[in-house]
Amino acid sequence: MSTHHSYGEQGLTRTYGGFRAPAVGLTWQERAACIGENPEMFYPGSGKDVTAPALAICARCPAIEECGEYALAIEGDDDWRTRFGIWGGMTPQVRQRVAKQRRLAADTERQRRRRQMRRAAVA
Repeated sequence: MSTHHSYGEQGLTRTYGGFRAPAVGLTWQERAACIGENPEMFYPGSGKDVTAPALAICARCPAIEECGEYALAIEGDDDWRTRFGIWGGMTPQVRQRVAKQRRLAADTERQRRRRQMRRAAVA
């Protein structure tokens, strides 16, 4: 069964074998703009030019945030698809940077809370 995606007055719609349905209630994977694209495009070699086509698809994707959060949530997992692929408009290098920034921000927030608890205990 073929699937076609299009944008209309009601937002993203899908055509399943001739039946049009709004994208309401679909999972982020089902709403993703990359459905039907060549998966190899999202697992390119190195270099900026080879990632451009996949990143262009991600840029117009209605599920880019959910996809990126999924990839960040499993960052460091042993699954090569998420370790090397382009997910949520991010290359592996960008995801590693974002994950590191989030870890540092979480550490800073924990330290801030500890200081507040110590001050409250002293007061």
